[in-house]
Amino acid sequence: MDIGKLADMVEVFEGLEDWRNAQQTRHRLSELLTVAVCAGLSGADDFEEISQWGRAKLPWLRGFLRLDYGVASPDTFERVLA
Repeated sequence: MDIGKLADMVEVFEGLEDWRNAQQTRHRLSELLTVAVCAGLSGADDFEEISQWGRAKLPWLRGFLRLDYGVASPDTFERVLA
């Protein structure tokens, strides 16, 4: 995947309003969405696979995402995306 195009996608996601309570969230919405899209394009079919893919690709993902708390759990992806 082209890092420049991914940076553009992250920028679009950063412009989205995050409806979650800021005091109860660790993971940025833009990062959750970016990991989910990349994982989905790589064949991930469910929340567990999205999280597993993200953990496996963490060093690469940190090339363009902060991921201060690492990759979210499958439950977090489910809460945000379902």
